[in-house]
Amino acid sequence: MFKEKYYELIDKAKLQNTDDNIVYEIHHIIPRSLGGTDDKSNLVKLTPEEHYDAHYYLWKFTNTPQMAWAFWLFNNFKGRKISREEYGELRRQAAKASAELQKKPVYCLELDKVFPSMQEAAIAVGARKDHSSYIGEVCNKKHKACFEWKNGLRYHWCWPKDIEEFKKHKEELLYEEAHRKELTIKKISEARKGKAVHSKTVTCVETGQKFNNLKEAAIFCDGYSSNIKYSAEQGTPYHGYHWKLDGVEVELKEKVSHWKGKHLSEEMKKKMVVSKSNVLKIKCIELDKIFDSARAAAVWLGISPSAGSYVKEKALKKEEYRGYHWEIIEKEKQKIRCIELNKIFDNARAAADYLHRSSGSYILEGIRKNLPCYGYHWEFVD
Repeated sequence: MFKEKYYELIDKAKLQNTDDNIVYEIHHIIPRSLGGTDDKSNLVKLTPEEHYDAHYYLWKFTNTPQMAWAFWLFNNFKGRKISREEYGELRRQAAKASAELQKKPVYCLELDKVFPSMQEAAIAVGARKDHSSYIGEVCNKKHKACFEWKNGLRYHWCWPKDIEEFKKHKEELLYEEAHRKELTIKKISEARKGKAVHSKTVTCVETGQKFNNLKEAAIFCDGYSSNIKYSAEQGTPYHGYHWKLDGVEVELKEKVSHWKGKHLSEEMKKKMVVSKSNVLKIKCIELDKIFDSARAAAVWLGISPSAGSYVKEKALKKEEYRGYHWEIIEKEKQKIRCIELNKIFDNARAAADYLHRSSGSYILEGIRKNLPCYGYHWEFVD
């Protein structure tokens, strides 16, 4: 009985729920926890009340713990029981408030520009429009800044009514952002003055910089203090630096990755040899050192090879990662073509900017694997 009611509700919604002025929620006809996908054929627009009923029917006819938990969430809001009608009213009010907030104009300090809405502002700086709520949180002083721009620095935002007051503190805000790490280290040091520090001082061998404790060193290299301590005791590098603990003398050496080849089958090794020509080389600008792949760069940094994707992404954005700047030296500088649009771009980044996407790395990945990306097929132009 409940199964028939469920699919009757779904079929009715597919035909009737087309009014753009009504608040709808997207529902997976076959829930993802039961094997459903995000394909359009598995999605349907439901009103809040219909969404509530749909999960009630799912709970009844599937009799699974996943659907029991999902329906429980509909009936418990911050520890208080709510009814079907209350849930519908709550969702509509929340949707209205969110829509009104998204339409509010915002000012960007770095660009010295007022944007008509937070969504337009997010797109203008290369972020996703559904992440525009972060701008509102900055305007409400929940965070200092959001969305990275050049050299890893972030944008500052405010409501138009606060522009004059905001500009008075421009130099202070820009200085805080440019020296974020140093100021955080100083703040920790001042907070610990007069208190017993249970960690020894540590020195970065390459830079010669001395830190009062492991926590300060961890902030400097975006790492973990326990890993710095272990590397200092072993004499191996961590995040590209060698570390020296006060009173601990060890021989410095290069780290040999324990990952290398151990987790790969013979078949996978053969595949990697065949596809080696497609691997992108990475250059560390400060050290003028070239790595055969982003994974190799990650291993050199003393982190998992899977973190190579972060190295590659930062290289494409020309941003700092683990204390160094990186650069792609093969193929990224080649022109690429969007097959469907028959449009040629200077590089993957330019193509991503054209589509209002934050990174071109997915486009390059699609070319190497011969898969579509962002709804289009791509190829390198010789």
